[in-house]
Amino acid sequence: MFSTPSYKTPLFVLICTAFVVISAGCGPLTPCFYIDSVRLKVDHDANDFSATEVDLVVAYDETLLKELLGLTAAKNFAKAEQLKRDFPDQLDVFHWEVVPGQILFSQDLDYKKSCPPGGVIFARYIAEGEHRIRIANDRHIEIHLSKNSFCVRPLAGANEPLPPTETE
Repeated sequence: MFSTPSYKTPLFVLICTAFVVISAGCGPLTPCFYIDSVRLKVDHDANDFSATEVDLVVAYDETLLKELLGLTAAKNFAKAEQLKRDFPDQLDVFHWEVVPGQILFSQDLDYKKSCPPGGVIFARYIAEGEHRIRIANDRHIEIHLSKNSFCVRPLAGANEPLPPTETE
């Protein structure tokens, strides 16, 4: 009365093949870190009224990212050139030097590879401290440098107006 389904029918074979092909491309989901642009805002008394170097270091390897998270800003800047030589394809370094009162708008970033696992911002301050922040995955960010530290905040877009400051 009822026939046993044949596992060799063209439709069944097509469905199984499609499932295998689609599944093969799906590995473990790793979140991709990606920032389109950076704006830097520097208070007038930032870094004790001195110029400040800022590095955004993007790591393409989870182990390297963990190593970066163990560095202070001072150690990062001391090792920066060697890290670039040791891992030329495993990191991008975006470097700026800013002075008190300066605002740099919409610094677009070009990445070597797609889907890095994360990034870290280092700021070279005169004051003691870690001066390191791991960045969240926001498309546009502002790095705000103040007297003895800095913070990072997400922006709605690269050209979002600056909020008023305490001195304005």
